[in-house]
Amino acid sequence: PNPNPDPNPDPDPGPNPNPDPDPHKESKDKDTSASSNKRKRGAAAKKEKDRERDRPAPAAPPMQDIKLPDKYRLLPVPKGDAAHAQPDDVVQLSRSAKASQIALKDDLLTAVGYRGYRMVRATHGVASGSWYYEIKVNTPQNGEDGHTRLGWCTEMGELQAPVGYDHNSYAYRDCVADAATDTAGSRFHESTGVEYGGSYGPGDVIGCWLKMGPGTASVRSRQRINIKGVEYIVEEERERTPSVGSHIAFFKNGEPQGTAFEDVWAEVYYPAASLFKAAAVTFNFGPTFAFPPGCDARPVCELANLGAAAAAAAATPAAAASAPCAAATAPEPAAGPVDATAEPMEVR
Repeated sequence: PNPNPDPNPDPDPGPNPNPDPDPHKESKDKDTSASSNKRKRGAAAKKEKDRERDRPAPAAPPMQDIKLPDKYRLLPVPKGDAAHAQPDDVVQLSRSAKASQIALKDDLLTAVGYRGYRMVRATHGVASGSWYYEIKVNTPQNGEDGHTRLGWCTEMGELQAPVGYDHNSYAYRDCVADAATDTAGSRFHESTGVEYGGSYGPGDVIGCWLKMGPGTASVRSRQRINIKGVEYIVEEERERTPSVGSHIAFFKNGEPQGTAFEDVWAEVYYPAASLFKAAAVTFNFGPTFAFPPGCDARPVCELANLGAAAAAAAATPAAAASAPCAAATAPEPAAGPVDATAEPMEVR
């Protein structure tokens, strides 16, 4: 027996008068609350995503407002869509390296101007050697007035300006619309005009001859960048050096007009024309010319696939000699269409 019995023992509690109908209720309440909070967070995230989608994307600043160190130059990425694609094995007028105001005919050799002086250039350029092409000056469209500047420009030539506008191009200008007059023509470089040759106009054929000095022009290094979703090309500037011994000369209907420029910059040059108002011209890159030049120049059409022509000449000299635009001598270095495949780089 218990020697110290409890004087007030607790009565038998008996069955629980208020039993918990669900012993896991507290856990379920927590799960329900967490699920509700998750749904709310999901709904909030969806609303934010919708707002972000509807919010206008920040536009890239105008190219002229993008500041880079002095040694770099910003260029637009050449148009590379299917509508502007052009073959590498033929020299044509470039669909992408032209001002929007200039229209090209289906042959991609004829260009028609509109309003002020604007430029178009060829798809292939030269870095060394001696090269020639012709331009026929056509009657301006719709009986309107028109003027031209014809010659050579680098890849950096401003398309919204005439050939001869700056140090990137050299031009022969018609001066007057009536080629029958004795008014002199003029040559232009860096917007400076000097009397040169005779005037020319519709119906005349202008021959353009470029002979580079010894050596080969170097190509500037390039890299792609992305600024707020818009791609650009950054080109590193380098010190310009003259191509000593080089010269540019023009012909009018086969008649030499004399040397227009000497010791031009050692750059890659492209055949180019700028058209004022409704002027129209047709390029002829050879090999057959209306007025073959009496100089040691090769037709510009040979710029296309020079390597293949040289290989064919080495393998079958007789067959290569009979083919149009076959290279009779070792091919000169040439530049093809604009290369816009540089490695992309993100700018933050």
